[in-house]
Amino acid sequence: MKYLVGAILIVLMVLVDAFQPQEDVNVKHTMREGETLWNVVSDTMKETKDPRTIGEVVDETRTLNDLQGNKLATLQSGATIVIPCKRNKWF
Repeated sequence: MKYLVGAILIVLMVLVDAFQPQEDVNVKHTMREGETLWNVVSDTMKETKDPRTIGEVVDETRTLNDLQGNKLATLQSGATIVIPCKRNKWF
């Protein structure tokens, strides 16, 4: 019986996490020496608990900040970028 109750609780926790509402959050970041776009986006996604893949958010960040082609190579220390994340509203 204890195992059944535990299993039901785990399923409920997964369902609540999967279906909770999300809000869009734009996070500003100033690049520092040695940082890469991939690493900055990854760290920001962990902080906001963004459920998407890192590739999706990197692509959106590149588009939002007009970092296509050669402009990505000019992303230097001191440059400010906006990272479009999603954050769970409940927790």
